[in-house]
Amino acid sequence: MKGNIIYNGSYLKASDFGEDSYYSGEITDKRDEHDRNKNHYIATSFQETWRQNGKHELNSSTRFTLGKYDTRQDLNSNTGSESISSDNNDDMLSIQFVQDLNSNSSIGKGILYSYVHIEISDRDNDFVTQSDTRLLPVEYAMSEEKDYPYTYQNSTTTRKTSILPEIGYVFPLFKGFNLNSSLSYLHTSDKQTYSENEADPDISKFDKYQANIRLEKNKGLLRLGLGAKFSMNNYRENFSANIDGTKKTISPEASVQLVFSPKHRLNLSASYDMKPIETEYLSKTTRVTGYNKILSGSAITDPFENETNISLNYHIYDLYTNTMFFLFANYTSRKDMPKSCITQDGIISTTEYRNGGSQDYYSIQSYINKGLSFIRVDTKLTCAYTQTEYGILLNESENRIKSQDITTGLSFTSRFKSAFNSELEARYRYNTSTTSDTDIENDMHEWNATAKLHYSRKKTNAYIYGSFQNADNTSYEHRNFDIGFNYEYQITKNIRTKLLGKNLLHLKNLEWMEIYTTPYYTSTSLYQKISGYIQCCLSYHF
Repeated sequence: MKGNIIYNGSYLKASDFGEDSYYSGEITDKRDEHDRNKNHYIATSFQETWRQNGKHELNSSTRFTLGKYDTRQDLNSNTGSESISSDNNDDMLSIQFVQDLNSNSSIGKGILYSYVHIEISDRDNDFVTQSDTRLLPVEYAMSEEKDYPYTYQNSTTTRKTSILPEIGYVFPLFKGFNLNSSLSYLHTSDKQTYSENEADPDISKFDKYQANIRLEKNKGLLRLGLGAKFSMNNYRENFSANIDGTKKTISPEASVQLVFSPKHRLNLSASYDMKPIETEYLSKTTRVTGYNKILSGSAITDPFENETNISLNYHIYDLYTNTMFFLFANYTSRKDMPKSCITQDGIISTTEYRNGGSQDYYSIQSYINKGLSFIRVDTKLTCAYTQTEYGILLNESENRIKSQDITTGLSFTSRFKSAFNSELEARYRYNTSTTSDTDIENDMHEWNATAKLHYSRKKTNAYIYGSFQNADNTSYEHRNFDIGFNYEYQITKNIRTKLLGKNLLHLKNLEWMEIYTTPYYTSTSLYQKISGYIQCCLSYHF
C-alpha cells in the first residue's frame, strides 16, 4: 500500500499596463490592471495491491482533490471615447473524487479481467464585476459603492458523475496471438445550475454501450494489434429539443510494434472514436464571463464530435554505449467540435458555439543523450515542433487560426571523477500565430545560454551559474544577464539546509513586454517581472 498527501498554497500580486488593438473598427483600448490571486490546492492518493496464489490480483487507486482559487482584478480602461473602471472577482471551489479498481485472474487458458472507474466532481464558480459604466447589454444591479455603482453577479454550479465498468477475457489462440474481447458501459451525468436560471438547471446524461474485440500479438520481433469498438451512444438533455441524441458507431484501431531488443523498439498506432461534447458548450443560458465578454446560449444541435489520432514512437536505450534516443510524433484531427462564433462590437465580444468546428494538431519531439567516447562528457540534443490549426467565425467571416512553436536545445555535461564538474546549455524557441482574415502575425524569438560549475563532496552539493537571455519580436527586444548559486548541506541523516540565489544582478523589479494575439485583438503588455532573490531553506526527510 502506498499513499501521499500534497498541499500547495500561493499568493500572487501583479500589475500590467498595456494596449489592446481590436481588428473590428480599429479600436485601441489602453488599460491598467492590478491583479491579486490566492490559490489553495490539496490532493490525497492511495494505492493498494492484493495478490493471491499467483493467479489473482486486485488493484485499487483512490484520489481526492480540493482546490480553491480566488482572482481579484482592478482595471482602468480608456478607448479614447469612453473611460471604464471595474473591479472583477472570480472565485472557484473545486472538489474531485476518483476511484479505480481492476482485477486479473488466471482462468482456464486465458486471463479474465475487470475494471471499474468512478469519478465525481463538484465545481462552484462565482463571478462579480463592479463598474462605473453600463458597458454590457445586461441588467445591472445598483451598488452603494461610490467608485463602482453598477454590479453584475452570476454563479455556476457544475456537478459531474461518471461510472465505467468493463469486463473482458484474453484468450490465447496460436503462436503468440491472443483474442481480447470485452463489454463495457459508460454513464455520465452532468448538471449545471446558473444563478440567472436556478429553477431550471441544465441536465444532460450520456450512456455508451460498447463491445470491444482486438486481435493481439505480444511476442517476437513483430507485434501488432487490430481491433474495433462497436458502440451505441445515447445522449439526453432537458434544455433543447433539437439535439439528435442517439448514434451507433464503429471505432477501428490498429497498432504495430517492431521490438528489435528490450532496449530498441518502434511503435505505430492509429485510432478513431466518437466522443460527446461537454455540456458547458451546449448550455442555452447566456452569461457574462468578463467585464467586456458575454457567452451567449449555444446553437449546437449535434452533441457528438469525432477524433482521429495517429502516433509514432521510437526509442533506443543502451547503457553499454551510453545512448538514449526518443522520437515521438502525433497527429490529432477533431471534426464536428464546437465552433467559436465571435461578434465584436467595440471592446465587447459575444461568443456563441455552433456545430462544424475543426482542429488539426501536429506534434513531433525528439531527445538524444550520448556519452562521448574520448572524454567523460554527455551531450544532449532536444527538438520539438507543434502546430495547431482551427477555425472560427469572426463577425460572420470565416477565419483560420494557426500557431506554431519550435524549441531546440543543446547541452554538454561533464562526468569527471572529481569534486568539480561543469555544464553548458543553449536553447532557442520560436513562436508564431496568425489569423487568416486579419493578416495579423505575431512572431517571438527567444535565445538562452547557461553555464554551471558544480561541486559535490561528502555532505555538500553546490553550483554557481551565469546565463544570458534574449527575446525579441517585431516591436520589442529584451536582454537579460543573470548569475546565481545553489548550496546544499546535509546536517544529519534527515535534516538538510539549502541556500540559493537567483537573478542576483536584478534584485529590483524588471520591466518586461509581451505581445499576445487572439483571433480578434492584439494585446501588448508592459509588466513587472519577478525580480532576483536570495532564499534559505531547511528540510526534514523521513
